[in-house]
Amino acid sequence: MRVNRCERTVVIVGATLALVAVVGGCNGSPAGPAAPAGGHRVVINEVDYDQVGTDAGEFIEIYNPSDSTVSLAALALVLTDTVAEYARVRFGNISLAPGAYLMVADSAVTVAAGATVIRFATATNSVRNNKGGIALFDTTTNTLRDALSYGGTLTAVTITGAPGTYNLVEGTATSAQDSNTQVGSLARTPNGQDTNDASADWKFASQPTPGGPNP
Repeated sequence: MRVNRCERTVVIVGATLALVAVVGGCNGSPAGPAAPAGGHRVVINEVDYDQVGTDAGEFIEIYNPSDSTVSLAALALVLTDTVAEYARVRFGNISLAPGAYLMVADSAVTVAAGATVIRFATATNSVRNNKGGIALFDTTTNTLRDALSYGGTLTAVTITGAPGTYNLVEGTATSAQDSNTQVGSLARTPNGQDTNDASADWKFASQPTPGGPNP
């Protein structure tokens, strides 16, 4: 990556998106995601942004492939269209243990046991189809921790409150696309693989695995 069982219900209000959570560069020059010091990192691991029929099963999966617990307190999940941020999810004081998953998902998504879950406030159409971007953004340093450009190449998007523009492509953009005619998702394959080249890391998976390892 370049620079990414208790249950309780809380309400989190982010800058642009309200959520119900169940807990179980930049500066004018496009730059790709950079790794944080010490190698402690999380990645965007699986995304389902388009379903057959009504989009009521959308999710974004975050995974900790490192050998240390990672605090998400400074991070936000930023969703962009082709030019700018349109929604943001804040993680609060959530931390991910090694090998753990965090799901940001519609209410209809069944998540594997043991994963931490944040539910979108809207039941449908929370993530835009066709072409867009997803970023794990460090709000303290205004840097990308991980990013995915889907449906095309997004190299100069703006993030609310941050200077300059951001490149959401690692290496070469993936050509894999989610589909509204076939059940599936975009997934890092094998699970958690991050070679700094989206075209190599991301594949279309015909069997989504929300909150669990990718095939």
